Amino acid sequence: MAGYVEWDDAYGKQGRLWGGVTFPLLPLPPHSRILELGCGNGKLTAALSDKTDNLIALDFSVQACRLARKQLASGDGRTDLLIADARAIPLAADSVDAVVAHHIAGHLLLQDRIILMDESIRVLKKGGRFLFGDFSIEDFRCGIGREVEGKTYRRGNGIITHYFSEEEVRSLTPLLTPDKIRTHRWSLKVRGKNHTRAEIIGCFTRS
Repeated sequence: MAGYVEWDDAYGKQGRLWGGVTFPLLPLPPHSRILELGCGNGKLTAALSDKTDNLIALDFSVQACRLARKQLASGDGRTDLLIADARAIPLAADSVDAVVAHHIAGHLLLQDRIILMDESIRVLKKGGRFLFGDFSIEDFRCGIGREVEGKTYRRGNGIITHYFSEEEVRSLTPLLTPDKIRTHRWSLKVRGKNHTRAEIIGCFTRS
């Protein structure tokens, strides 16, 4: 994962790095305690806050958390925004009903992805849901940058991106049972040419 400095610098200079919400949201009871990892500029936070009155969103970038707060409706007291590292979640074990990891695992090296998954399972209640989303090896940007690990590339801003296969996502950890894994594809036009963007979305249950 690029360090705190790279991410904070990127959010500080560019503001909202990510926009749009194409991520499916879990059909959970309204009082479910949901944890969003790596909330960034709040691209998903506001939508999640409409689904529950007990949302915790965290990011280790101060700049990102400031932007995420602006995304939330004025006076939203239901969402706790934490400045924290998802590799050391400051929550008790078995304390959340769902963990949402949207475009965070892909910015980690393998060893840190393992730590992230261990932490997610630790805080997730038995029978709780884990929702995953990250870029696929089918994405046209896979291969751009300097390869630092298998299918993991570092670009000019210092931020790394790992591109997943469906099988890799399916086998994230034996402690999670995959309910559904699929690849979402869409087209992006760059300089008059269409390119394929692709991300893998997975829904899991803690067994």
